[in-house]
Amino acid sequence: MFSVACFFTVHEHYSITVNSAELVEYVPFLESFGITTKDFGYTEGYPAPEYTYLLHVTVANTDNTEGALMAINYALYDKALKIPVDYSLWSLMDEGFPGEAGFRLRENSQVDITIPFTPMSLDTAIDNEKLSKRMENSDFYFCVSEFPVRKMVLINQKNW
Repeated sequence: MFSVACFFTVHEHYSITVNSAELVEYVPFLESFGITTKDFGYTEGYPAPEYTYLLHVTVANTDNTEGALMAINYALYDKALKIPVDYSLWSLMDEGFPGEAGFRLRENSQVDITIPFTPMSLDTAIDNEKLSKRMENSDFYFCVSEFPVRKMVLINQKNW
């Protein structure tokens, strides 16, 4: 686990603070919820990844009465590798998760959430071992906004 502590405005009146991030073993973490990799559709040809990233963030709304956040584009990037939000895992981890890619906070409120990022099956099928090493050793960027300005937070492995 490492500390990141990055605060920035996503768009007017909404901000995200990345408090910490951790790389956890995917299968034991999934099994802690009583779910198997087969339940999530993994097969021999499309194996489960070795790891998933958990980003612990604080999302705050200051004086916004109309806007919302769209997590559809949230992902971790390392060059051409994109590790998307794992919405199925997120719904297991957080019973308050609405099951959709957007959410709205009450005016002048904040929430601490953990967002899981799991590699896509196509990436694990190509070279799961290489992908695992990359997840263990590479720095990633957490993309929280694509439009109108792309905003990303460096998740630096050197802080582990």
